[in-house]
Amino acid sequence: MKGSPGTAPYVMFTINTIKLEIMPNGRFALQDMGVPKSGNVSVQGDKAILTVTQVAGKSMELQSVATKDSTGPIEITGQPDQTLIYSDPKAMDPSPVRLKRIATASPSRP
Repeated sequence: MKGSPGTAPYVMFTINTIKLEIMPNGRFALQDMGVPKSGNVSVQGDKAILTVTQVAGKSMELQSVATKDSTGPIEITGQPDQTLIYSDPKAMDPSPVRLKRIATASPSRP
């Protein structure tokens, strides 16, 4: 996504960054356009389906109608080149995004 002239670089970096962590317990943590989301992961065929249960730490039951309407299942599909296609049809920009794994240090993972 492109910003207006003069938009601060850190704002553009945040808007254009997706961070996804899928945990072994079937849950996920996501940051998309700076908004933290979390929920459950299920597998359907060759896709992982992310079902958002919280946005910004609040349950979906407590979210506004607009937030509920703009939050739907997110599909993650593995690719032969070891990348993932992230597809969120209800996002502000619904274009699929190719994600690449970047190893990070984590105290819970070797």
